[in-house]
Amino acid sequence: MKLFVAAILAAQLLSCTAVSLLPSPTARALDCDDPETEAAAWAAITHINANQQQGYKHTLNRIESVKILLRRSNEEVFILELDLLETTCHALSPTLLDDCPVRPLVEHAVEGDCDVKLSKLDGNFTVIGYRCKSEPDSAEDIASICPDCPVLAPLNDTQVAQAVDTLLQQVNSPDDNVYFLFHEIGRARIWTVPENSVELEFVVVATNCTTEDAKNATESCVRLSGDDEQYGFCVGIVQDDPELNLVNCTSFKPKVAVSAHPGPLGNPAVAGHSHHHFHHVHLTSSSEESSSSEMVPPTTPPAQPADPTAANVIVKRSLVVEPIPAVPFPVCPGKTRFFKV
Repeated sequence: MKLFVAAILAAQLLSCTAVSLLPSPTARALDCDDPETEAAAWAAITHINANQQQGYKHTLNRIESVKILLRRSNEEVFILELDLLETTCHALSPTLLDDCPVRPLVEHAVEGDCDVKLSKLDGNFTVIGYRCKSEPDSAEDIASICPDCPVLAPLNDTQVAQAVDTLLQQVNSPDDNVYFLFHEIGRARIWTVPENSVELEFVVVATNCTTEDAKNATESCVRLSGDDEQYGFCVGIVQDDPELNLVNCTSFKPKVAVSAHPGPLGNPAVAGHSHHHFHHVHLTSSSEESSSSEMVPPTTPPAQPADPTAANVIVKRSLVVEPIPAVPFPVCPGKTRFFKV
């Protein structure tokens, strides 16, 4: 009897040892510049830009890291760390990202850092959640490449606000049939040469009034909505001599809104900020977040009682342990597509 019990215990012990040597669900590794990793990154960027309502569209600069977890037998979770760069296209613009130039360094570029979690099921990527933050390049870096170039001014700067009012009056000239309301400031820089000139990018929105109507009852002017909704992206400069003030606006219909995961639509607080920050967004519930981030352990069948003869067979077989293939370390971070901020 003692021999029988000892044999069973030995079989269970060796069975546990064998389980611990099974490959991890995270054994699959990809390089940061692998086409599959890039496909996941572009799926993430498309989703982020679609949910962005303020500021500018962003594009991929570099993939910092990638991690793959097994969620179910036919589903994987990709966890990416991405470096993005601001483009010159407003977030609401329907312009394709491929047609949006990256903001050059001399214009005080803004970088976005995003942590993204995606599900890959049947070859298709779906964003589970993301968290982004953005920061402009340092003033020291700007000075090193363009000593005379100004850095971004705070969006609530008094001189900036006055410049917007000046250019908005110029946008709503008597010759225009549509009266526009101010929507948001995109960015601003204050130049010392020419003295105290303010360079601006801002957005206006069309109303149901003409400029003539607005002279008598501006408060009754309501922004257009639905199929009639229309915006204007304006670039201009205000100088000491009013005759030198310039503004040029490009009108556009807004991009199609994303309804599956609506983000906050209210104007963010911009006090002291020189750019529009990414929204810090979690699109998953805590249960989804937990289930997607935890590894799924391999299923282990329970040890079955066996007679001494069977136990001896298990012991003999377990002496030969199959080697586990080494998982190569992924090559990360990936290449820098534009420039380092």
